[in-house]
Amino acid sequence: MTNAWSRLLTLVVVCLACAWCTETPAEVASPGESLSDTLVDRIVSVSQDWGVIGVNTSVGLEHQTSPKLRIKDKEYASGLGHHANGEIVVELGGQFKTFETEIGIQWQGGRTSASVIFQVHVDGKKVFDSGVVRENDRPRLVTVSVEGANELRLVAADAGDGIGFDCANWANARLIRDPSASKALPESPIDVAQFALVASWNPNVMTGTTAGRVEDMPTEDVAPYTEVAASRDGTYEVPATDGRGCLGLQWYENRVLRRVALEFPNDDAVPPAESIELQYWAGQSTWQGQWRRAKITPRKTGNTLIWSFGLRDLPRGTPKVRWVFSDEKLDRERPIVVAGFSAFTRARRATMDVRIESSRRGAAFNANIEVYNGDLLDSPQSSRRRAWDASKPLAMKVRYNVPQRYKADRTVLRLQLPDAAFSVAIEDLLAHDGVYVPDAGVFVTRLPAPVTLTEYLEKIASRTTVLEQVRRLPDQDFARAWSVVHNPIQDLGPMMLSLANDNRKFIVHREGAIRFDQYDRPDDPPGARPGTIYKLSFAVPWRCAPTFGGGKDLKITRNLLADWLPVPATTATDGMMVYSQVSYVVPMSPALADAPFWFRDRAMCVVEFLARNDGSETAIAKLALRLANDKKRPFRLQDVEEGVLVVEGDRVVALIVADETAPLIMKCEADGVVLSGNLSARASAHCTVCFPAWRLPPKDYASLLDGEGSLSQVESYWKTLLAPAMQIETPDALLNDIIRASQVHCMLAARNENGGERISPWASADRYGPLESESNSIIRGMDMTGQADFARRSLDFLLDHCGEEGFITTGYTLVGTGEVLWTLGEHYQRTRDRDWLKKVAPDVVRVCRWVIRQREKTMRLDAQGHKVPEFGLTPPGVTADWDRYAYRLFNDAQYYAGLEAAGRVLADIADPAAPAIQEEAREYREDILRAYRWIQARMPVVPLGDGTWTLADPALLDCFGRVEDFLPAEDGNRTWCYSIDIGAHHLVANGILDPTSKETEGMIDYLEDVQFLRSGMGDYPEEKNREDVFCFGGFAKLQPYYCRIAEVHAMRDDVKPFIRSYFNAIPTLVSRENLSFWEHFHNIAGWNKTHETGWFLCQTALLFVGERGDELWLAPFVTNHWFHDGQRVAVRNAPTRFGKVSYTITSKLAQGEIEAVVELPKPCTAKRIVLRLRHPDGKPIRSVTVQGKPHADFDPGREIVTLAPAGETITVRAKY
Repeated sequence: MTNAWSRLLTLVVVCLACAWCTETPAEVASPGESLSDTLVDRIVSVSQDWGVIGVNTSVGLEHQTSPKLRIKDKEYASGLGHHANGEIVVELGGQFKTFETEIGIQWQGGRTSASVIFQVHVDGKKVFDSGVVRENDRPRLVTVSVEGANELRLVAADAGDGIGFDCANWANARLIRDPSASKALPESPIDVAQFALVASWNPNVMTGTTAGRVEDMPTEDVAPYTEVAASRDGTYEVPATDGRGCLGLQWYENRVLRRVALEFPNDDAVPPAESIELQYWAGQSTWQGQWRRAKITPRKTGNTLIWSFGLRDLPRGTPKVRWVFSDEKLDRERPIVVAGFSAFTRARRATMDVRIESSRRGAAFNANIEVYNGDLLDSPQSSRRRAWDASKPLAMKVRYNVPQRYKADRTVLRLQLPDAAFSVAIEDLLAHDGVYVPDAGVFVTRLPAPVTLTEYLEKIASRTTVLEQVRRLPDQDFARAWSVVHNPIQDLGPMMLSLANDNRKFIVHREGAIRFDQYDRPDDPPGARPGTIYKLSFAVPWRCAPTFGGGKDLKITRNLLADWLPVPATTATDGMMVYSQVSYVVPMSPALADAPFWFRDRAMCVVEFLARNDGSETAIAKLALRLANDKKRPFRLQDVEEGVLVVEGDRVVALIVADETAPLIMKCEADGVVLSGNLSARASAHCTVCFPAWRLPPKDYASLLDGEGSLSQVESYWKTLLAPAMQIETPDALLNDIIRASQVHCMLAARNENGGERISPWASADRYGPLESESNSIIRGMDMTGQADFARRSLDFLLDHCGEEGFITTGYTLVGTGEVLWTLGEHYQRTRDRDWLKKVAPDVVRVCRWVIRQREKTMRLDAQGHKVPEFGLTPPGVTADWDRYAYRLFNDAQYYAGLEAAGRVLADIADPAAPAIQEEAREYREDILRAYRWIQARMPVVPLGDGTWTLADPALLDCFGRVEDFLPAEDGNRTWCYSIDIGAHHLVANGILDPTSKETEGMIDYLEDVQFLRSGMGDYPEEKNREDVFCFGGFAKLQPYYCRIAEVHAMRDDVKPFIRSYFNAIPTLVSRENLSFWEHFHNIAGWNKTHETGWFLCQTALLFVGERGDELWLAPFVTNHWFHDGQRVAVRNAPTRFGKVSYTITSKLAQGEIEAVVELPKPCTAKRIVLRLRHPDGKPIRSVTVQGKPHADFDPGREIVTLAPAGETITVRAKY
């Protein structure tokens, strides 16, 4: 193309774009009608990730006063205060010509990181994009043509750096009418009253439950309403209480209502408007909140009263409304009768023709179809339902709600087949060629059809799911995962030091600062708030901070001594000078006869400093050590023969040993010491600081130097602790170190009680405490890797915190009750410690009975005598941080697994309560499955990477889709994780859903194809994830270790997906410098988050050993990358419910074989041993010998050899 033609084409494009949309600095507003005033009712949908929309104000919190609209230094009286990420949808109806607004960030002082991208879409086409707008940018006037358009969508997107401070203002937003536009007849609205439960409440009760997140919810609060059935003539009698009547509607969703109405049998039956009060529910959930009076005067039309809501009245919608009647008629024999209800949301409507056909040849079955949030316009039965003879395709016309970001009004078609029940969303038919559900044999498309079923199948024939690709590729390897996935920012952060499970903690920061407190005993209380153990932090008021050299532009590195010991070594380079700091805590007294080995009366934190001149010339060296305490307690520095003593009151804070500092000179200052002087080339100077972790009088300071306190003692102490545990050796040295360090980090974070009798397994080193719902992973991970004593003492701690009611909590949740129960059950199976179980059995039974009582609270029947969907579940509650109460299937999965495990192990000791608990567990599983199927049938099927669609995987019983689509902007905008990290796959992991079923296969495919590729919190944006799904997939993107996908892969014996998930998750959270796990990506929240560490240890154990029924599996998921010639994998003391097992697998591929030597438990109760041996090139096994004799029981396809447990040591050789 010539330059001239190119310039001409560019000019044409620019002119066309300018004709459609212009942007100028804000100056004079054009005439028009305000979108926040006269046209506010044209706003049909609002969504945003924080707060509620501000109408003529900035965005703010509900029921709180918001600031005035302001962009930079300009204030506005009119406009919409929005927030990223979000959208405002406006119904135009072809009536307007131009949209104008001034865009900008709400002024918040000019120092925030706010960044928003403003976009304008007209009838689905993006016509304006602002680029990144920041808080200090001036307002910009945007003018957009909307001539003939039906929908305007205003989008506020974050700029890829999170949503903090992203308050997006559409100031002076206005529409200019098109005088030539013809009046269009609007589509008839969809009455959502028909999708509500008709109920009555006590009109004198205005508030919801007062039960806190760690309290029993009273039975009367679980379902504080009575369902009201219609009479034979379709009318409803208003129930009365104390002369006041109440009748209303309750939905599962928050409905953003435009108007509601009551219809009465006739005009004379309409009560006076002033005798009826409309109330709506405002609160965090259906159970939490209060009834509020709608300050709306109804309009009477014939025999109907109509209440109309403005956008400001219900910005976030409501799940229920009720009418309270105060009328003399309630005292008469004839009650008030309501002929019907109607309720209409702000959604925009349209119609569509839909075609449904069966892909099963010769299909001859009948199915039922029901529409939700829509109308069937040509149904011979009703506007909601119709039958389908699957032997022939069915065409039907559907009135639907136009799709929006917020899904409360989403229209779905629910199909009930003889062998399947599922739903199809109209929005999916609009966005895709069709929806094909192969497991049900159903294909649904819009008409006219974009493709036929045959064409669709041909179109998707070459597509695959992510896991299908993974199974065809070579194993993931740890080095590749680390190099691709790891973000070096994870390497930052402090490290906690102490003896194992000791309450005397020292925090060492990367730059060298030490935080600590003054301690008396190793079991001193860790300073939790009275009445609870759950806490956000613990006190470390003292600080000792070094300054190396000039203190600026230092190159700092850090590593652990011996690669895994809790001895961080920091190196700071300042020109030719290199400063190093080595920190550790050493036992200063021997083990006690009546206490565990790790418990010591005295311990000391030692910090060794070294200044070294690596140059060829003399250099100036300087090391300053400054002390301070947050409590402003005075301290003094005292010269002693060995250096300087730091004293506070009657005790030693620290001893600074200066006998090896020459030629540097130490100078005391008010808050510390400074070592400085000239250091010759290649020379060095050494200084040590000792912090006693017991009450030491100044006169006894010399005891700090009595020969104890060496690094060799530290190494001996920790190696002795790890010696009885599972020993793992692989060709991956870094992984070996992480495995060892992870056990150490769990013990560094833990505290103890009563002289070490009980261990308090903290979920993070410096915060949270021993959360009952997160500590179970620490206990389980340590138990599975051989730390049985740690596990038992931790379980004793949690059982000791079981309240009188029977639930276990340390102040965070109740669901940990179930998790503790099943973790206890697993621990008993590994140890068979009958005496211990008999001792704790009364507590276990008490906890089980509490769970059973919770189930009884929901065992209700509906007005038709059927079990309600939540029948037999535990009452609504919380799972983690999110305070919204809901029926959470994750919670029920934990409680069920706890009951089942407790009943099983109690039966093993013949406890009389066991049979009833086991029967209760069986019934509980049935109730969970019934509830799961109920909500699953009402959720739209979801797309997979191969072009097919699969059943949804609900997380909440009261949410008909992905959680974030129905409950956005809650829990710090993290509600999406409740569909993923804490989603339905936990029903598989906890034994409720069959791991080998097609349903589970579809669930994990959806997680891998869609959910795991979404943008993470703090890192891993979706675009990056999709560029390399092999490395950036396989793990959840909020807290990977809340998600038990690796365990589900293990239950399915899906080798390559397990290996990929295991390896990919580790580098997302691990610090390469101290080998601890963070809570979130990008150094967010807790460091040394042992909840994550515990789950990593659980997965590690599964990598090397497994128990499946009566089979013991060895090396079930060991990667074949570890079996190149000469390499070996060795495992010793691996605990299993069959006893401890050891094995060594050595690759001798130069001789064409892999050899395994297995040391079986004594005795071995497994009926079969299954050994997996994998060739690095994927070659199949050709022959096997066992004890030198030919062995025929092997499967080349599955790469396994099956053995009989004969003898104590078995030698297996697989030939390739």
